[in-house]
Amino acid sequence: MKSAEEAFHEAVCAFQEGHLERARSLCENALEISPELVGALNLFGIVTHRLGNPEEAVRAFRRALEISPGLAHLHSNLGNSLNQVGRNAEAEQALRESLRLLETSPDAWNNLGNALRPQTRREEAAECYRRALGLRPDYSEAHLNLADTLAEMGELEAAIPHYEETLRLVPGHPDALNNLGSALEAKGLHANAEEVLRLAVARAPTHPRTHYNLGVALVQQGKCGQAIRSFETALKFDPNFVEAHDHLGSTFSLQARHQEAVECYVEALLRDPANAAIHSNLLFVLNYLDNISSADLFREHLRWAEKHAEPLSSKAARPGRRDRQGDRVRVGYISPDFRSHSVAFFIEPILAAHDRSRFEIFCYSDVGCPDAVTARLSALADCWRRIEVLSDEAVSELIRADELDILIDLAGHTAGNRLLVLARRPAALQVTWIGYPNTTGMSAVDLRITDAWADPPTMTDQLHAERLVRLPSGFSCYQPPKDSPDPVPPPALRNGFVTFGSFNNTAKLVPGVIEAWSRILQRVPSSRLVLKARQLADPETHEFFLRRFEACGISSDQLQIHGPTEATPEHLARYGEIDIALDPFPFGGATTTCEALWMGAPVVTLAGERHASRVGCSLLNRVGLSDLVADSVEGLVETAASLAEDLDRLSRLRGELRERTRSSTVMDAAKVTLEFEAALLDEWARIGRA
Repeated sequence: MKSAEEAFHEAVCAFQEGHLERARSLCENALEISPELVGALNLFGIVTHRLGNPEEAVRAFRRALEISPGLAHLHSNLGNSLNQVGRNAEAEQALRESLRLLETSPDAWNNLGNALRPQTRREEAAECYRRALGLRPDYSEAHLNLADTLAEMGELEAAIPHYEETLRLVPGHPDALNNLGSALEAKGLHANAEEVLRLAVARAPTHPRTHYNLGVALVQQGKCGQAIRSFETALKFDPNFVEAHDHLGSTFSLQARHQEAVECYVEALLRDPANAAIHSNLLFVLNYLDNISSADLFREHLRWAEKHAEPLSSKAARPGRRDRQGDRVRVGYISPDFRSHSVAFFIEPILAAHDRSRFEIFCYSDVGCPDAVTARLSALADCWRRIEVLSDEAVSELIRADELDILIDLAGHTAGNRLLVLARRPAALQVTWIGYPNTTGMSAVDLRITDAWADPPTMTDQLHAERLVRLPSGFSCYQPPKDSPDPVPPPALRNGFVTFGSFNNTAKLVPGVIEAWSRILQRVPSSRLVLKARQLADPETHEFFLRRFEACGISSDQLQIHGPTEATPEHLARYGEIDIALDPFPFGGATTTCEALWMGAPVVTLAGERHASRVGCSLLNRVGLSDLVADSVEGLVETAASLAEDLDRLSRLRGELRERTRSSTVMDAAKVTLEFEAALLDEWARIGRA
C-alpha cells in the first residue's frame, strides 16, 4: 500500500503533466491516509478549483489553514478561490493576510486586485496589478488584468500597451486579442479593431463575445452586412447574448429593416427586461415606423418610464429652489454627444451665446473618446464634468453636489442617454431638448423645448409627459462648419436634367420614402437621385437599397450612391451634385436639411403629425420656403416636380439660400438663445412662486 507521501508525490507529477482528474484522485488517496497533509490539501484545492469546483477548493484551503495558518501561499490560494465564487470581501481579507506574511508574492498582489475590482475599487486594483508587475515584469495575467481595469476606468491609452505586452508574452492570447480589439473600438480606431478582432475570432471561433465585438467594429465602419453575420454568429453560440440581440437590432435599423430591429429588441428585453438602454433603443426605432400611431408611440414611452424611471422618481425628492443672492442660475447640459455629432451643430451656438451675467453653465459629458469638437465645447462651459465612467447614481449625486438649478437633457432616448439620472431628480427644473424628436415619457422631466411649426399647439401637447414650451423663432439654432465651401450653380444647368438627393442616414430610407421618391423620379423625366450615407459604402447595403428602388420601377442608372467622405468640406461639396434635396419621412432630417440650405439646395419635405416628421417644416418656414412643405405624399410629389420644372427659381435659390439661411432665425444664435433663456427664467420664476 502506498504511503500518503507517495500518493501525494504521484499527484504532483500527474498535476504537472496536466492530468487533473488523476491528480485529484491521488490527493484524495493521500488525504485518506493522512488527513492533515497540508501539501495534499493545498494541491487538492488547486486541482478542484481548476476543475470548476471553487467551493470545494475553498473548503480544502480553509482546512489547510487550520493546520498551518502561517503559510502565505495558502491564504493567496484561498483568496483566489473566494474570488472565483464572488465572495470578494472574504477574498480580500485572505489576500491581505497572505501579503502580511509575504509582501513579495506577485500572485497575491494579482489576486488582491481581482478581489478589489468587482467591488468597483478599480484604482486600488490597478495599483495591486502594478505591484505584481513590479515583482514579476513578465507576468502576463497581471498585464491583462491591469489592461482590463484601466479600460474599465476609461484610460484606454494606458490600457492598450498592457494588452500588447500580454500578446508579446503569450502570442495569440484570445482574451487579450478580444479585449484589445474592444479597446481600439472604444477609441474610435475601428479598422485597427477589426484587424485585431479577426485574429481573435481565428483563435477562438466559438467565443460569442469575440464575434460580437467584431460586429461592433464592422458596423462602426458601415459594414452592415458583415456585422449582421457577426452578431448572428455570436447568437448561434449564445442565444441568450443580450447585447448581440441589441446590436443586431441596431444594424437592421441602419438598413431600414425596422420591423426586424423591433423583433431583436424584444428578444433582448425578454432576456433582460430591466435594461433601460435597450428599451430606449426600441423606442428610438419605433419613431421610424409609419404604421404606428402617435398615440401608441406615446403609450410606449410611458411604458418605458413606468418600468425604468418612475420607481426611481417616486423615491427621489426634487431639490428645492436655491436662491443665491446676486448669483447666476446654474444650468447644466448632459449629453453623450459633446463630440463630432449632429447635436454639436445645434448646441455649440447656444453655449457661445449664453448670457454669462445671468447663467453659469455646467456640461456633463459622457464622451469616451473626446475630439476637437469636445475641446471646443468644453471651452464654452464654466464647468466641464466628464461622467463616462460614472454610474447614473454617481452622476446624480455629482449634480446635486454642484447645486445645479436647471438640468437639460440633450439625448432623449438616443444611444448613450442618461435619462435615469434625470429620473433621480437631481435638479429643481429638468428639461429635454434638441437630441430626440419625441417625449421622454417621464414625470421627472418638466419641459420639452420646441416651436409652433414642429409641434403645432393642440396637435402634440397630449402626446408628451412634459409641458411643451414653444420658442417663437424656432426650437434650434444651426452653426455650419467654418470650412464650408461656397455653393455652386445648380447642376441641372450643365447636366440637362434635374438631380434630387438625400444625405440622410439610411435608417430613414423606409419603404414609404423609397416609393414616394420613386414616384418623383418617374414624374420628372430624365431625373436622377443621389444618395449619400456612411453605410452605403458597404456593397451589401448598397445592393439592398438598389433592389428596393428597382422594386419601385427605378433602374440603377437613375441612382448615384455614395459612401462617406472623410473631410467636412468634401462632404458639403457633394451638395453641388444635387438640385433639390428630399427630406425623408416619418423621421425627417435636421442637420442634413440645414446643410442643404446652407449649400444652396432647396429642400422639399412632408409634414406629418409628430415632431420627428415636422422639423423640416420648422426649418423651411424660418427661411421663407413654406411652399416647399407638403401635407401628403401626392403633394410631396407635385411640390418636388413643380420645383424641378422651374430652373429659374432653382438658380435664384442657389444664389440666395446661404444668405437667407444666415440671416434667418435658423442661424440667429443671439435671438434663439435669448428666447430660450427667457423661457428658462420664466419657468424658474414659476418654481419660486410654487
